[in-house]
Amino acid sequence: MILIFGLRSARSVIAVVPLVCRRCNQRADQRVVRRVLRLTVFFIPVLPVWTSHLLQCSNCGTETRVGAEQAGRSVDWALSHDSR
Repeated sequence: MILIFGLRSARSVIAVVPLVCRRCNQRADQRVVRRVLRLTVFFIPVLPVWTSHLLQCSNCGTETRVGAEQAGRSVDWALSHDSR
């Protein structure tokens, strides 16, 4: 029996928050991104192995790693200040 397994990474944008970038020092939209690494069996994602969060600057593209708690607070803030 042949068993094919591997890892697959996926990114998803959770929210967009206006913040000052650490690198370019400009107030710009920061994307709150969740990255998930999953174990796959026969190319089907089965089990999440690792999850990380980051902020991505829309002005310069810098990615800053943040904790899950800070990402959650950023999402909560974005939802409470949504002007649409």
